[in-house]
Amino acid sequence: MLRCLVELARGRSTAFAGHNPAGGWMVLLLLALLLGQALTGLFANDTIADTGPLYGYVMGHTSDRLTRWHHRLFDALMIAVALHVIAVGAYLLARKTNLLMPMLTGRKPASDVGADEAIGSSRTGMWLLLLVVAGATLAVIIEHAPEASLADRSRRASPRSPGALGWAPPLRIRPGTPPAECPQ
Repeated sequence: MLRCLVELARGRSTAFAGHNPAGGWMVLLLLALLLGQALTGLFANDTIADTGPLYGYVMGHTSDRLTRWHHRLFDALMIAVALHVIAVGAYLLARKTNLLMPMLTGRKPASDVGADEAIGSSRTGMWLLLLVVAGATLAVIIEHAPEASLADRSRRASPRSPGALGWAPPLRIRPGTPPAECPQ
């Protein structure tokens, strides 16, 4: 992959029927980040009113941790998308090769690909079937999941350290307490 990036920087890269090695790794990174974003979102919460559909399966502190990862993965995903868009733009400007249409259509002009590099077949049907089975499995899991509600958050918090991960019992201050005596 590094050799591919060096060749791209020097303007001497090889044409590929599909993604070049750097582009292939970027696609895998984008898919992994998207999968992580989706999975952590199933258990996430906003500590106010909304929860992911599988929140009921985990303790409150676990959901808080997964929520933090959900936010981190979103930031990483946005950075990866920005790098991908920049790379496609740089490819268009430097090599005068439009990668946008092949990305949208899945087809690349034959003039851009050597005869020995042509892709013989696609596995679109297999991937669609896999996607349908995964979606149906997730739908069944969500349908049978425990109720996802923040109403019982105090019961779901970690018994070891309820205040350490974002949940704490309500603070009760008597009216008329001078500011010096109020907890900080």
